[in-house]
Amino acid sequence: MHYVRLRLKEEFTVNQIISFHYSELPKNSFFPGEKHDFWEFLYMDKGEAEITAGKHTLHLRQGDLVFYTPNEIHSLKGNGHSAPNIMIVCFECHSPAMNYFKDKCFHLGDRERAILSSLLHEGRLAFDRSYGNKSALLVKRSPAEFGSEQMVKIYLEWLLIQLFRNDNLLSREPRLSTGAKEKTEASIANSVIRYMENHLSGNPTLEEICRHAHVGATRLKLLFKKETGYTLSEYQNKLKIDKAKQYIREETMNYTQIAEKLGYSSVHYFSRHFKKCTGMSPSEYDKSIKARALDFF
Repeated sequence: MHYVRLRLKEEFTVNQIISFHYSELPKNSFFPGEKHDFWEFLYMDKGEAEITAGKHTLHLRQGDLVFYTPNEIHSLKGNGHSAPNIMIVCFECHSPAMNYFKDKCFHLGDRERAILSSLLHEGRLAFDRSYGNKSALLVKRSPAEFGSEQMVKIYLEWLLIQLFRNDNLLSREPRLSTGAKEKTEASIANSVIRYMENHLSGNPTLEEICRHAHVGATRLKLLFKKETGYTLSEYQNKLKIDKAKQYIREETMNYTQIAEKLGYSSVHYFSRHFKKCTGMSPSEYDKSIKARALDFF
């Protein structure tokens, strides 16, 4: 029998990573600008900041992602009140389809954020960051998790394809009915996360969360763990610590006020919980962020 071997077409081919990092920045962060001969994207995971790209100035909010084309001068400036968490990936890709991303800014949906989360996870398994040497932008872990570098390539190319498809094929993509969409496990998990984010100071109970999601306790605990990798209480703690970090970087409240804002019974309990989760006290975290503010650029 004669077999035909079909060569698979690759719309985006990424073989080289130049920089890959996630940074928690102070509210007044400022990066004066640079340009380089490779692609870069910046994702605003939390907070807000103003960026310039060529002749364009954009105000990025949580969930926004912007591309910088090769040799395009770009800069970042904090807005002075909302401390940004950003993810930056610099990579080389000579595929003609990359021209589509010139001057493009996206607001990511659930699916794109999930791909980006997986990309970040694999990047942390593949690469190590040297904070003591600014010239060492990226080094490989040794030993690294098996396949982690290839997974970075896969997820990055998947993200590019997904962003391209969403913008170009939106009208041809089948839509779930509102009722069906609300019943998907991912949508339930996202709804629960938003509820917990909006009620951090209230420390909602499992019963209250179940009532909000219209899902039984057993099913909710299983699907939430499946979708996020965390239990409900673990994720609630994560949200509190992430928000505490943001408040510390924004410098509008002292530690006692932050503790009250997040529903801690005392500033001492807040400090102990923060150190248990991060390995640093709130004051140590504040000093470390200021010392490393520009180390990521």
